[in-house]
Amino acid sequence: YYKSDGLADNFVNDFEIAADSSIWFATNRGVTTLTDSGMISITEAHGLSDCMVLTLEQDHAGNIWAGTYHGISKIHDAVVIPPNSISENIIASKPISLFPNPATDKIQISSKELINTIEIYNMAGNLVQKIQCNSKQEISDSYRIDVSALQAGSYFMRAYSKDNSWVEKIIIMNY
Repeated sequence: YYKSDGLADNFVNDFEIAADSSIWFATNRGVTTLTDSGMISITEAHGLSDCMVLTLEQDHAGNIWAGTYHGISKIHDAVVIPPNSISENIIASKPISLFPNPATDKIQISSKELINTIEIYNMAGNLVQKIQCNSKQEISDSYRIDVSALQAGSYFMRAYSKDNSWVEKIIIMNY
């Protein structure tokens, strides 16, 4: 599909196949959904936090979450839902955060718990990088990992503490 077919932009950063079989595209100029009735594009004019949409995820309630350079937007039935205190509290209480995402060479990871191991998997599920955090890093709540050797694309990062593990989607962009 191209912009001439109804995509918000020809450059697609991510896509998500929703539970209802609709396909969602994250582009440099907004989000486009392909449904049985055609394509619908959603932009900043419709309430997106930024037109540069980097990643999409669907939650258990069927909402699509669009990650941008300037925040996260919640989309339900092709309508952007304004932020509320409940979603802001969920995001604020997340035990791990990444910056920048997308990244080019390094990712800073902040955690409320000490991280022992960080693993990065490609979209095929293959382990492509494993980092054992040393005692010097474990004193801090922040970890910096080098991702410059990874090819551009989407990956999953799993971080392990003594009692927990978390998975985050990361995007690597090579310029």
